[in-house]
Amino acid sequence: GQRLYKLAMEGKEVERKPREVLVHKLELCRFEPPTLSIHVECGGGLYVRTLAADLMRAAGTVGHVVSLRRTAVGEFNEADCLSLEEAKDVKQIVAKLRRRELPPASKRDKRRQREKKQAPAASPEREGTHPPAADKAAPSGALTLIR
Repeated sequence: GQRLYKLAMEGKEVERKPREVLVHKLELCRFEPPTLSIHVECGGGLYVRTLAADLMRAAGTVGHVVSLRRTAVGEFNEADCLSLEEAKDVKQIVAKLRRRELPPASKRDKRRQREKKQAPAASPEREGTHPPAADKAAPSGALTLIR
C-alpha cells in the first residue's frame, strides 16, 4: 500500500483497519474550548490525524487538526535544526551531521548504497553532503484540534 498522507493529499478516502501502535506519551498541553492542544510521542506507523479523529469520537464530538508539527524524528529534534539561512551553507549541514552518531544502516539504506555505487560518481563538492535516510524511530509532534 501507499502511505495514508499521500492518498489524503490526492483527496482519496481509504478504510483503515484498526492496528496496534505504540504511544509513549499523550499529554494535554492546553484546553481553551473549543480548542485543545496535545503533545504526542509515538512509535512509527501512527497516523496522527487518525489519532485526532479517534480522540474526538471517544469524546462524543467531531473535530479536525488545525496544525501539526513534528518536533523530533529518531535522534533528530528541533535543537538539531539549522535556520533557513544556515541550511544554505553545505559546510554547516555537514558539520551538524558529523556531530551525531548515525543509526545503523537499514535494508533500504544498504540497497541505496549499492545503487549509488552503480550510479555515476557525484561531484566532489557534493560528496557526503546528503543527510542519512530517516530510521523508523519514534516520531513526535504537537497537535492542535478544534471541535
